[in-house]
Amino acid sequence: MDSDVLIVDDSAAIRKILTRVLRQTGMAIQTIHEAGDGQDALALMAQHRIDLVLSDINMPKMDGLQLLGALKASPQWHNIPVVMITTEGGETKVADAVRLGAAGYVRKPFTADTTADPNDGVVSFIGIAGSWAGTGSLTCSPAMACRICTAMLMTEASAVNEDVLDAVAEITNMIIGSVKTDLESELGPLGLSIPTVVFGRNFKTRSAGTTEWINVRFLWAEDPLLIKMCLAPSEKPHALPHGNPTCALEI
Repeated sequence: MDSDVLIVDDSAAIRKILTRVLRQTGMAIQTIHEAGDGQDALALMAQHRIDLVLSDINMPKMDGLQLLGALKASPQWHNIPVVMITTEGGETKVADAVRLGAAGYVRKPFTADTTADPNDGVVSFIGIAGSWAGTGSLTCSPAMACRICTAMLMTEASAVNEDVLDAVAEITNMIIGSVKTDLESELGPLGLSIPTVVFGRNFKTRSAGTTEWINVRFLWAEDPLLIKMCLAPSEKPHALPHGNPTCALEI
């Protein structure tokens, strides 16, 4: 059965963009409802069946965290997955949302860097939130992206299309998700956002502030694929068994 989705955001423009993106994903969606804040969302949910909620965090009347708390406290709605919508720099609130039971989050917007890189072409970003927060990314050429799609979906891809971008998003989720699982034994529960995939020229991942990226480069048929991860304490360093608040990535 097709799903009914509720988008909650005080910006009509953002609601329109998300509606278009959801329709382009190929997901089995029947109806997309809209609400301007948490109060409107609860009123709408009392009238309609909802299978998935995408909610902004900062809203008037009732914000996204308050809405999330109300849904998770409700016997009727506590099993409905809630994905939070946040802006860059909102990791602390995202961590709160993960603790409240959010299924994930989408960050808006991505950052485009004008510095050219020979490996640019397709870049996939995925956010990480919890007591530690940051970003993981995958960068590859269009040809490599097509090769990933062919291997994952068992269908020939000769040019970048929606299937190719979906495959890149999924492999990013798998790789960074595997690293996240390994890190959780040291850092506690961590949440992942829905991957954002960008196809174009001159996109380059970069970290905020002084945090440095961990870089791992692979070669597939002499075509490079770059996995990058940037992680730092959200508020204060998490005590690790060996007393060293740094993360190493081994693949």
